Parts: sequence; structure tokens; C-alpha cells
Amino acid sequence: MELMKAGYPPIDIKFTDRFSYNNAFDEYHVKHNLGAMEKLFAGYVNKRLDSYFVIFARIMSHVLQATGFRQAIMPMWGQRG
Repeated sequence: MELMKAGYPPIDIKFTDRFSYNNAFDEYHVKHNLGAMEKLFAGYVNKRLDSYFVIFARIMSHVLQATGFRQAIMPMWGQRG
């Protein structure tokens, strides 16, 4: 929740990662080291952002196709199709 308040996308900690998640908390509690938690959360945030980019690209592809801009732009980008 705190990450979302700071502007990060929501993440879903997988049940299969519970061991890493608990170890990250222990690492901070014992050694005051946030590295493991940062790495775990960064991986989840990056995965979520990647999924957003895929969705955005698909939407933009449909919009460009529907408006005819796709045919005008693609040759400028050196792409065929």
C-alpha cells in the first residue's frame, strides 16, 4: 500500500515467493539491510510495468490502424507491415 501511495503500480507477491519475501523481512530486521526487499519489489514493479507497456502498445497499434496513421508512420520507422 505504501508503494502505491508513492506512485508505484500495485504488485502481487506470489505465494511461490513467500520464502524470498520472508527472508527479505528477516534481512532488514536483523541487519537493517533493505537490499533483498528492494530487489524483490523492483522485480515485481518492473514486471507490472512491462505488462502495462504491452497493453499500451496493443492499444496504440489498434488506434493507429483505425485512424490510418499506422500506414503513414511505419515507413518512417523503417518497419514493414
